[in-house]
Amino acid sequence: MALLATVFSIVFSIALGQFCAGVCLFLFGIAWSRRELRFQCPSVMAVAVPFILLAVILSISGGGLHGLWWRCGKLLWFILIPVTVSLVAEPGRIRSLLLAFLAGCAALGIMDLVIHPILAWNKPVPDYLTSLIDKGSMTDGQMLMLGVVGSTFLMVTLLKEGGRVPWWGSVGLALQG
Repeated sequence: MALLATVFSIVFSIALGQFCAGVCLFLFGIAWSRRELRFQCPSVMAVAVPFILLAVILSISGGGLHGLWWRCGKLLWFILIPVTVSLVAEPGRIRSLLLAFLAGCAALGIMDLVIHPILAWNKPVPDYLTSLIDKGSMTDGQMLMLGVVGSTFLMVTLLKEGGRVPWWGSVGLALQG
């Protein structure tokens, strides 16, 4: 559940996503120490582990302890690679992660369509349009584009399996678009 919360929230809040990722790592560590979960290391870790070690060495050597603490949040994402692989060993869990990501993209779409315009209206910098543009970001567009691709993939998969596209799938795709 903590991994699902991470995938859902990282789309619209990096800070909340990092917090959920930390909780996920903590809970995974407890479950792993009790031998409730098996640790699986994907082949991509052959590249990720040296990169993580290099990043830790460079973080420690430059910027002092405060700089290291600031950069550790970014290292957290690389540590989540084997944890994610270990937690999604079952096929149904991969779909759950995709649905959590798409739900986060829909929430981001709501933020961009409703909350950002209200905030821009309440505090226009020189004018409303400039304030509205200041509220947006390229990250939002990138996440929403991934959401459109993911939603389309999920809908095509459901149709190929002989199922119907649920109403919330169409609404999510519209919000992301």
